[in-house]
Parts: sequence; structure tokens; C-alpha cells
Amino acid sequence: MSLKSIGGKPLFVHLSIILIFFILTAILTFPVIANFGTEFAGSGPDIWNNVWKWWWTKYAFENNLDWLKSDYIFYPHGVNIGKESLFTMLFSYVFQFLDYVQIWNILWFVGFVFGGYGSFLLARHFNKNFIASLAAGSIFTFSTYHTTQAISHVDLAFIVWIPLSILFLFKMTETNSKINPVLVGVFLFLAVLTQLTYAFVMVVFVILFSIVYFIHKKSISNKTLLIHFLIAGSVFFTISSPLLLTISSALDEEPYKRSISEINIYSASIENIFLIPSSLQSIQHVTGYAFADSIYAIFGTSYMQVQMEQVIFLGITPLVLAGIAIVWFRNKHFVFWIIILLVFTILTLGPELRFLNDLTGYVLPGKVLYDSITGWDFNRVPARFVVMATLSLSVLSAYAIDGIMKQRIKSSKKAITLGVIIMFFILLEFAAIPYPTTAQEIPLIYDSIKKDTGKFAILEAPTGGLGYLDLQSDPLYQYFQTVHEKPIFGGWATRPSTETERFLQSYFFLQFFYPGFTDDIIKQDLGEVGISILNHYNIGYVILHKKTELVFLDEHIRTKFVPTLKQQMNKILNQDSPFYEDSELVVYKIPKSDSKKPFILLGDGWDDTISTDEHGSLVRLATLHSEIIIINPSTETQNLNLQILLSSTLPSNQISISFNNEILLEKTLSEQPTDILIENLAVSPGKNIVSMDASEFKVFPPLSNIENEREMSIVVDSISFV
Repeated sequence: MSLKSIGGKPLFVHLSIILIFFILTAILTFPVIANFGTEFAGSGPDIWNNVWKWWWTKYAFENNLDWLKSDYIFYPHGVNIGKESLFTMLFSYVFQFLDYVQIWNILWFVGFVFGGYGSFLLARHFNKNFIASLAAGSIFTFSTYHTTQAISHVDLAFIVWIPLSILFLFKMTETNSKINPVLVGVFLFLAVLTQLTYAFVMVVFVILFSIVYFIHKKSISNKTLLIHFLIAGSVFFTISSPLLLTISSALDEEPYKRSISEINIYSASIENIFLIPSSLQSIQHVTGYAFADSIYAIFGTSYMQVQMEQVIFLGITPLVLAGIAIVWFRNKHFVFWIIILLVFTILTLGPELRFLNDLTGYVLPGKVLYDSITGWDFNRVPARFVVMATLSLSVLSAYAIDGIMKQRIKSSKKAITLGVIIMFFILLEFAAIPYPTTAQEIPLIYDSIKKDTGKFAILEAPTGGLGYLDLQSDPLYQYFQTVHEKPIFGGWATRPSTETERFLQSYFFLQFFYPGFTDDIIKQDLGEVGISILNHYNIGYVILHKKTELVFLDEHIRTKFVPTLKQQMNKILNQDSPFYEDSELVVYKIPKSDSKKPFILLGDGWDDTISTDEHGSLVRLATLHSEIIIINPSTETQNLNLQILLSSTLPSNQISISFNNEILLEKTLSEQPTDILIENLAVSPGKNIVSMDASEFKVFPPLSNIENEREMSIVVDSISFV
């Protein structure tokens, strides 16, 4: 391959095509280009999550830390960093001489420009028609799926490698050149590195491709094709083996397992594919959403009921063109692209057919794949398979345009005019003007916190509010971390363990959780021991956010959560004013405590709080083995009396209570509360553990679709020193 040519075409021609897609992207997604250096293209929490990953990659490399694990979020437990977007993380590391807005927008533009360029080359490989290929590139890169994912998923929006992988797959069936299978292996690796969702997409595609083209008549023998596949596979597995080993080892971990109910939620409904347009489409804005509203009225649904992942409308113009191709222009490879369109559309629908966004009970192949293939649930969003259905639709549309221009219109001038008109309708349908952009300033107080050289963590509240069981915090906190560079409690991550997330609902931290619970089963005066607890967890600052991007929480945060927590922090710190306050933040700097008073925490084996009556009294359930932690901050042993009010989840349950591994008492509990007083506990300096071990448990339903059933033994009303 000459340095001055690509695919046998002069380099300037390819640069011209790239320039065309750049101009089209700038126009069809305006005002992204106008705000290129100041605002992120798109909106939503995943922007901040992705930017945080970029910061963490650089920070980890510079400080000899593991870039795929971090305890700088969900401190002190930490999390594994999702392996879904490694390409963008590495890309950002190379470009971190720029600011994050510029890096994001470069990646974003490259995804659109080269997604179009790659699909242009693929379509051009079949028809040699410039306008038809340009239309194919536009259908693929400006598709509803792509513009919707690009709002916040810059990794999913980087669809560049998919058409290039497929282009060279076809090329390796046509010549004996060994460069083509090598490029297949490289591009497949880059696709998997960019987004693991595309690993599932490409595996299914390659399997179908292999079946068809070992049967299909071609320019090379099956033996040669087999050699090409072996070369491509060798290249792919050689360069991707570290990544694949990491992925395979994670598939059995709890956070990566997904229930069938969740996968159904993120599956497409029939009308999402063929009838319901995107709210991003410019024509929707022009008509005041009249078209969408008429569709919703007919089917009795609303756009608010549709998950973002389900916004995958294929488009009227491409569907019409594909229909024309099916009826009149059945070119070479036509049958293959029909197979791809059908298979991936069916996979997009998930395990069970949905219509009007409701499950119909009709089982689909997705259910068979979920049941039979280990790790298939890792791809929890079947609707994303539409990316390949869109690509096949773009190729079929190019067949139609090429056929109309060459076979149905004798005048070349009229043919070109018609091709341009069709291209205009494609661009008109998929234009997303105005495309959302987001500007986000980082409060200056974080610069001051950065200058504090102490080793501490930051507790930003409200914690929770997003994700499974609302256990993930506003990811803006992580964006702010790119400035202050201190660990934070809570956070936003792709798949943290439930245990890690539920730490936010443990004793003491529950008051910072977004509902703002000020009661718990441990009864102790936080005015006396609150600073000691904050010191125990190495919390240097507590920051209360008065504003949130979570619209449904905004009023509660402003009117209830922040005022209540301000009172609580004033009580804990014994002061009337915070370290810093403005219209957005309240900041408390945590001093070192000189208190010698012991305090109580909860250890292993505890469930979330639950309300037991109309007055909102809270209790906690405990498992067969649960722990109460007593911290003695003094240097001397102290004798204390511990009182526990508890009952059994069963009519009768034998329990034993131990202190620092020494059994203190054994007792039979009933379902009625029993008051247990443990006198004269010799509490040593530092950490002491009171263990409660039960003989029986009762099964409670899981609290989320990624948890197992809960085996609970004890109900605890209160724990206190007396």
C-alpha cells in the first residue's frame, strides 16, 4: 500500500471525502462546532464519568497506580474500572496536553467523520458510485443510534472500526493478499478495545460472514480463505489476549451478571425501530413534534416512556431505499446484507418481543443466547445491535441509489440530480440541529482543597440518587475530582459491586444519602463522637451541594436535604458557620478530634435500614453472622455497657454473642424484641468487634435485579452504650 494512496485511490480524494464528512458533521450537529473549545458535545452524566476515566488514566500512569482499578472513587473500597472504553481512555492520555472539552469534542467529531468515511469506503467497494456511497456513509454515521449515543457515550459513538473491519473482511475473500487479513485482525481489536458491546456485534457478524462466504462463490479457494481467517484470528488474539483474559475473568463477577428482566428493559420495541423518531431530529423541532405526537397518540405511548438506549429509529428514507433495493436491484452480496439486516434487527429486540414498549410473551433468539452462552448477559443492552442493522441498511440504500442512477435514468445529468435530491432527504431526516452542548465550570473552592497537602478523602453529598437502587452519586463529583485529586466517598462507575455501593447506606453515611436519614439503629450523640467518626474514615472535607443535575431531586435537595444536613454538621462540628459557602456549595473542613470517647460503627453482615411502622421507625436486618464495631480512640482500656434491642426473623432462633472472638452469651430469640445488656466490656484501644451469630435464617427477596436472595436472621432496633 503506497503512502500516497489508499485502496488504489489518490490520497487527496480520500482527504476530500473526509473533509466532506467533517463539513456535514459540523452542519448537521450545529452548534457543536461553534462551541468546540468551550462546551462538551452532548449532555448527561456519562460525560463526566468518561472524563473522569481520562483523568484517572493519566493520574494512575504518573503515580504508578493501577489504571484499571481505583480507590479514588467509592473510597475506601474502590472499584474496578470498566473495560468497556479502553481505547478512548488511552486516546485521551495521548492528547492530555489539551483540555477535556477539546479531547471530548475531537473524539466526538472523529467518530462521526470517520464513521461516515469508513461506511463510504465499504459501500464504494460494492457500487463505485460516489453519491450512493456518500449516502451510505451519511445513513450510517448520522443514524438515530449514533446521534443518540453520542449525547453522552463517546465510546459507543466511536463506530469507526466497524465498517473498516468489514471492508477488509470482504477484501480478504477476493485476493490472495495477506495484508487484508492482518488489517481485519487489527481493526477487530480496535473495535473491541473501543467498546466491548462491539465485540458481541463483530463476533456475530464474523460468524455469519464465515458461514455465507465459505459457501458463496468467490475469487479465492476455501483453503486460501481459511488461511486468511487464521491470519486474522492470530493477529487479533495476539494483540488482544491481555484484554480478553481480563474480560473473561470478570464475567463471573456479580457486577457483570445481568438478569433477564434488565436485558428486556434495554431491548428495542418494534415501534422504536420502525416508527418512533428521535427527539434530536431537526424536523421534529420544526414541526413542533407533531409527527412524533401523532405516532404516540396512535399507539398510546409517550417519549418519556422510552429509554435512551431504545431511541434507534432506522429512518423513513433508508427503509424506503432498502425496499427499492430488495424489489429491483439485487446486486452481488445482496442476500448477505439482507441476512445481516434481519439477524441484527431480531437481536436488537432482545429476549422477548416488545410492542408499544410492553412485553408480549413471544420468546426471541436473544433468550436462547442468554440461556446458552456464558457471558452473553455482559451485553446488557440488546438495542445496541442496531448499529449493524444500520450499516446493512446503508449498504442496501447505496444499492438502490446506484441502481436508480445507472439503470432507471438514461441522462447522467438527471441521474446525478436525482442522487443529490435523495442525499438531501437523507441529510434532512437525520439532521440534529440544534445538537445539545454542555458547559460546566468547576467551583474555585476545589483549587483551594487541592492546595491542602494532607492525605484525606472528601465526602460530597448528597450521595446516591442514580443507578441501581439509586446508589450512585452525581458523576459531577468525579469531574470536580480532576481538579482537587483527592479520594471521594461514593461515585459513579460502570459496574461496582453491590457491597461497595451499599457502603453509602451504612451507619453514619446514611444521613448523607440523598433522602437524608438522620435516624439509625445506633444511638449515640454525634455532637460528641461525630468528628471522631469522620477522622476514623479519614474525611478531610464534607461538601454539601445545593444544586443537582437530577431534576427529580432538585427541590428536595434545596428545601429539605441541605438545611437538615447543615444543622447536623453544625452539631457535629459544634460551630455555626461552615468553612465556605456560596449559592452552590457548603463546605466543612474537618478538624482533628481530641475526644477519647468510644463510638460504635457497623461491620459485616448488615442490610439496609427498613421502616417498620407509620412513624418511620427504622430497623436493620442482619445475616447469620454480623458485627458491631467499637472504636476506642484512647490509649487505655475502657469498661463499657452495651445495650442491644433485637428480635429474630423467625419464631425461634438461637444466637450467640461474642466479644473479640470470646463468647459472652447464648440466647433464644423470638419475633418479639428482646433487650440484651452486656455489662463491663473491657474495650481495648483501637478496634473491637462484637459478633452476633444466629443458627437460622429467613429468605427475603433481593433488593435489585443483580442481587441474590437475602438470608436474614436478626432484626435490630437499637444499639447504644448505657
